[in-house]
Amino acid sequence: MFPFFTQAQPSTDDPAMTHRDNPGPAINSTSIEILPLVSPDGQTLYFDRKYDPENIGGQNDDDDIYMATMQPDGTWGNAVNVGSPLNSPGSDVLFWISADGNAALMHSGKIIKHTVGKGKKAKTTERSVGLAITRRVNGAWTEPTPVVIQGLASLGDSYYATISPDGRKLIIAYNPGHEDPEDLDLFICTAISSDMTRWTQPIPLGGTINTTMFEGAPFMAADNRTLYFASAGHDGFGGSDLLMTRRIGNSWNAWTTPVNLGGTINTPMFEASLSVPATGDSIYVSGSGFPGELNFGRSDIYRLQLPQEFRPFPATLVKGSLVAAGKPVEGLIRVERNSDKLEIFSTTSDHNGRFTLILPPDADLSVIGWASGHAEVSLPIRTSTQPISGITLDLAGETTPESNSPTTSKPAPGKAMNVSADPVIYFPTGSAMITTEAEQILKALAQQFIGQKPHGITVLGFTDDEGEEPMNDSLSLRRAIAVKDWLQGHGLGEIAIQTIGKGEREPKAKDQTAAGRALNRRAEIVAHGRR
Repeated sequence: MFPFFTQAQPSTDDPAMTHRDNPGPAINSTSIEILPLVSPDGQTLYFDRKYDPENIGGQNDDDDIYMATMQPDGTWGNAVNVGSPLNSPGSDVLFWISADGNAALMHSGKIIKHTVGKGKKAKTTERSVGLAITRRVNGAWTEPTPVVIQGLASLGDSYYATISPDGRKLIIAYNPGHEDPEDLDLFICTAISSDMTRWTQPIPLGGTINTTMFEGAPFMAADNRTLYFASAGHDGFGGSDLLMTRRIGNSWNAWTTPVNLGGTINTPMFEASLSVPATGDSIYVSGSGFPGELNFGRSDIYRLQLPQEFRPFPATLVKGSLVAAGKPVEGLIRVERNSDKLEIFSTTSDHNGRFTLILPPDADLSVIGWASGHAEVSLPIRTSTQPISGITLDLAGETTPESNSPTTSKPAPGKAMNVSADPVIYFPTGSAMITTEAEQILKALAQQFIGQKPHGITVLGFTDDEGEEPMNDSLSLRRAIAVKDWLQGHGLGEIAIQTIGKGEREPKAKDQTAAGRALNRRAEIVAHGRR
């Protein structure tokens, strides 16, 4: 699945030779270790071990995921195979891990049955799961769920992928023609669903980054602005070098000219994997050992200091919990800038109420928690360059009027939801993300529209009256587009869907109360006739 690239070892007097910290036999073995992935807090290291007797499929198993945890003395504990369901006898590779460690992007080599067609024309074949999302629930990983990318049937046999820290962008390296595994380019997709399993059609990152040769191994730093990647097409030291580029402004389509990480990181060999913790002071890479250098196999994991000029912008890790009446709850966590109420990060708390955020330093922000049946609670914080831990968002166990969660009730398992003629989707304050409850309505609605085949659909987005009117106009349109993208990604791609942002105009309720504002944060969906 993921070829092991290497070239002849350099001589000991090669100018690229530099001190690389080999973590030793706790991580490295006589087998091949590649694709290191360090958690944002630097406390867990994941990597790919190839053709090892301890792999699920034995020594013929191409790739298995291993992990190690940092010990109190600053050394790594012994790496262990993460086991099933992440690993299988096929090729299994971890690409990305969320800040809280409870969501991951991977390639799953598990073989599943795939049926195309119905009745006598149905054909069933076997294939691997491929690019997938998995989640840690009650301490155990779920079965990988295949990722769906609009307009893309396959990523081919060799590819890379990563997700931005906020979970809203997917960056993939693949060859649309599936011809040469060494001729990959970088593309970007936008999340359609909040569970990160559905994404928009890939858009090339452009000629500033992509060349006619290999570009791969994308890694988005914790600052959500700095992108590291590997390339054989830019000037460098070896077959493929590690480079850095940054987003220009708030765009994901404009990037600075890539900068080579230099001879302290790159070698005359083929660099094709890297990972950087949120602190940004170090970098994990994989590669063959130099003569006279501590090494254990054909490829080991190494840690190096990242020169100051190549470090990402500072980011602050914030850890906290969401509780109600003293008990942990699962809910939505958002972060807003106090100056303009702009949402800059969102995530969810797990079953233990825990959440982890990656935020800019030296910023005045509000962390906002919400759970079904409760009013939002907001906690102002001032970030620094140091991690923040132990914050608690207490919902106080107070339930709110039913309009605070003004959605159609969830269907009972196995029963269809009755969707109104012009259904409404509701949003948390300042957000255009589709909530889990909204997805339940949209799933039923998509099935209804697939059967009815309307001529067209109009999605109208609305906001409450908090904030400036131009910002609300933009937010309302983003809400409408979010619903459109979700519907088109769930079987309605051939139906024309118009989006209109109404801003704070045409409120359903007076905005003097929290309940009224909740009713106005909505998107209305109108179907036009049948085909």
